[in-house]
Amino acid sequence: MKVSTFEDDLIGLKDFADRLEKFIAVEQNYVEGSLVISLSSKYGSGKSSFLQMWKSSIESSADDKPILISLNAWESDYYGDPLFAVVSALINCTQDAGESVRKLSNAAKDLGWFATAIAGQVIKKATGIDPVAAGKVAESKKNRKRRATTSYNRCIFNI
Repeated sequence: MKVSTFEDDLIGLKDFADRLEKFIAVEQNYVEGSLVISLSSKYGSGKSSFLQMWKSSIESSADDKPILISLNAWESDYYGDPLFAVVSALINCTQDAGESVRKLSNAAKDLGWFATAIAGQVIKKATGIDPVAAGKVAESKKNRKRRATTSYNRCIFNI
């Protein structure tokens, strides 16, 4: 049986959820921007079940329902890039909520380009290697190879 609400909970996690909500309600007043909370415990201890129960509780009880985004690192590990997993979860959540995803998608792309630019600068500063210049060289060689292959293919095709 999959536990998805606190009514199904056999180990009494509702009190913990209530305390966590009170903590967030107070703490959000002292944190500018966003607040990140980590839930850490050993494998199989019920973290995912707790989050599902807590999400169900918030969605069913909140008057001004917040948009809740679920991101399970184990389920999205195949993406490779954590930013893509976060953006994908945001897009899926907003689609479910019936909101336009175009603005969110564009903002995510802008964030991705910004993060890439910063990463390039950090790498250049730390190692002396300019990844942007290296990328341009690689792209140039790829294009030259493509043109040569295309010309070669045309010659064979015309025989």
